[in-house]
Amino acid sequence: MQYDPILEAQSTSSEPPPSPREAKEVVATMNNCCSTARKQKPPLLVKDMEGPCHGLRHRPGASRFHIHVDADRLSGSLEAKLKAAGYAESDFLRHDGGEPRPRFIRTLKLDDGRTYKIALQEVTEVCKADDSFIGFVEGEVICARESIIEKEYDPSVPIPFRVSARREPGGFTKTADMHVTLCPLESHPQLIERLFCMGFSLVLAPKPSGLMAVFSLQGTRETIGCLFKATCEYLRAAGGAAQCSTKDERITWLWVSGADAPATRVITKVI
Repeated sequence: MQYDPILEAQSTSSEPPPSPREAKEVVATMNNCCSTARKQKPPLLVKDMEGPCHGLRHRPGASRFHIHVDADRLSGSLEAKLKAAGYAESDFLRHDGGEPRPRFIRTLKLDDGRTYKIALQEVTEVCKADDSFIGFVEGEVICARESIIEKEYDPSVPIPFRVSARREPGGFTKTADMHVTLCPLESHPQLIERLFCMGFSLVLAPKPSGLMAVFSLQGTRETIGCLFKATCEYLRAAGGAAQCSTKDERITWLWVSGADAPATRVITKVI
């Protein structure tokens, strides 16, 4: 793992998981944001966010290695270099319609480990050389993907856990991520409320199939591995998730420009 030195004391104190009332408010604002996005022209919902998959030998979208350049400040020259190297726009929306952080997300998807390592070194050096860059470079390996079959929602199934988290520049202590992606307008609203109550962060991501809700957790490999399994079991038992998939990612490289980099919530406690 590669990190630039950032004092842990610069991260904020731990935040408790949201309350049920807060979760209900989130679902309401998210639905308003989705409705607004649907009316935009050209339609935001059909924007292709998948990006190129260099050397892909499996089904489209199944690339094993991802490199993310997440930034609050991205110069025009650096943007041009990333685009020339095959990085695709993968910006997201906040569920409340506010300005997201990071403001810019650029992603390269690969299916070859050697190419991945070379690309990581190259993009890190390019970002380091740009004094105006504020953000981080993250390399990750997709170690598990699961598809959740849609079924009727069962509210009697209890949530398996809740987490507290703290905000860190670039999430500099995390070693793994997990994501739950589902269609927000077709999934049961109570399921979405419960995922938010569990401590997942939420953004809206334009995909070829439409605007999707992406719930995320960041932490250690051991913690994320356990929570990934518990979350998949919960989603299958509870139902109510439309067009749902989950993903377990292991961080192999993380370079953070400094303490002003976009903050990421990292798990501090599982309740």
